[in-house]
Amino acid sequence: MTELKTVENTMPVLMDVHGSCVSRSIFNHDKFGEVEVRQNFSRNNIVSCMMPPVELHIPRAELHHRSDYAYRCVEYALNKETVPRLLDSEAMFLAVDFFDMCQHVAMVGHTTCQTYDYTLLNTPTFKTLWTGKQVHFFEMPTCLWYSYIDLYWMNMAAKYQNNIILSRLNCCGQYLTKDRTVMPLPERVLFFGNEKYNAALAELEQYIIDKYDPYVIDVSKYFIADINYEPDVTPVHYEENYVKSAWGIMRHILLERPDQRYFDWLPLPVAVDLLVRDMPDADYAKIWKKRKKPFASFAFLDDVFLWLDESEVIGNRHWIASLYHFFEGIGLDTKASGRIEKIFGFMDWLGKNEGANEFQREVIDALKRKTHFFEMPKDTLFAQFMSAFNEEDLQWIQMLSCLHVMMPSDPQVAKFREQYRKCGL
Repeated sequence: MTELKTVENTMPVLMDVHGSCVSRSIFNHDKFGEVEVRQNFSRNNIVSCMMPPVELHIPRAELHHRSDYAYRCVEYALNKETVPRLLDSEAMFLAVDFFDMCQHVAMVGHTTCQTYDYTLLNTPTFKTLWTGKQVHFFEMPTCLWYSYIDLYWMNMAAKYQNNIILSRLNCCGQYLTKDRTVMPLPERVLFFGNEKYNAALAELEQYIIDKYDPYVIDVSKYFIADINYEPDVTPVHYEENYVKSAWGIMRHILLERPDQRYFDWLPLPVAVDLLVRDMPDADYAKIWKKRKKPFASFAFLDDVFLWLDESEVIGNRHWIASLYHFFEGIGLDTKASGRIEKIFGFMDWLGKNEGANEFQREVIDALKRKTHFFEMPKDTLFAQFMSAFNEEDLQWIQMLSCLHVMMPSDPQVAKFREQYRKCGL
């Protein structure tokens, strides 16, 4: 996590969104006048956006049962208005996700258009042109359509510069029922998106990250759908904690313009919530097998738990949550000295609450072994870290977590931490 940098700004940051609820729902959080979403384009597949328009106008009466917003989405998809409108925008930032790539597109002549709103396909006017043929880009060789992705991104980069924010998404196949049990998503909603496309999504996202270096919010991987928060369950209608987590990162990016580009951390209260989910261990295990481990909140603790197996975590999850709870006052704006002082207070607290079982004693011993690194000067510790890393001495893992506490905004430390977490997750 980077240190906050104060930005004097009395006007709201202007924002455009081109994507699904994965990006759009982030702004459901109270923005306190700090951020204003100017344009929101959804149900507009990015590849189709870069193709020629469909020479067709659907009368409003043929979609009278759909909202004005849904009708505009159809019009923009047919006329390819999304990219021109974005290029003409006065917004400084653009939020993007690739969920619309998870649906088929209709082939009309030498072009395609989004079919997310399937009522379009049944309109009399559209039927005059459409032969019924659909394609799915994720089921086609990438050599046939990645060039459209590049063309789109180069246009957006020319307009928004390095202020594009990619929200990575991971289609979930589970949801929380009203009685908090974990069930598979209904088959009827899987046409919106499907776990089987997660590999193709990840490949496309990584291609963009490696080539264009956008800001990245990568927290959807921790969550499933929740009918208690969003009754319309889909593979990307995540729990409320998704919005809380993504908004914290989004706000940090928009207001602080950090040098760090990739973010997958969780607020400490969210990490605690994910550990103490009110459900039987058998249901918790279902989530654990499908989603990423929620150890992404405080480096001093994270690397101790990241490599634990399922039974160790599930059997001790409430105790582990109590450790994270101790640090809930630590925020993005907490100075390194404040973090270290909190850690030494934490170790004193642990000493008075020795583990009740062998697992807890092992965790406490692992944490104790790291504390002496905080007594070293930062440069000395970093030099020792690099030496251990190059010599494949696994002590570098402990050193890295301490460096991240001491130097969270250091680009080298952040990069090492990012790569390490990708391996551990």
